[in-house]
Amino acid sequence: MALTPSGELRHAIDIRSRSDTRGTRGQRTGSDDVNVSVFAKVEPLSGRELETARQRYGQATHLVTTWHPGFDVTRKHIVLYRGRTLSIGYVKDEDEMDQQIKMVCGEDV
Repeated sequence: MALTPSGELRHAIDIRSRSDTRGTRGQRTGSDDVNVSVFAKVEPLSGRELETARQRYGQATHLVTTWHPGFDVTRKHIVLYRGRTLSIGYVKDEDEMDQQIKMVCGEDV
């Protein structure tokens, strides 16, 4: 699979670790830790791409493509994009060479 050209990675995003602190009712409290700020391509999913993505992650709404940030991105991370929070449901390392990753994400409401 071909890598996405750098010119298409024009959206500024933050990849953060979710806070593990819980309140008395089980809700998350505290702030999330910023692991890295990078440029990415953020695309809303539709049609066949959406149906395929939902087979891996039922709440899929977006596909986020970026250069590999230098650490393992997992479902425990979130993506912040223009004030919106995207939960990561699936991460694919393109070509398995730690160059570029694609994340199937769902928007938190």
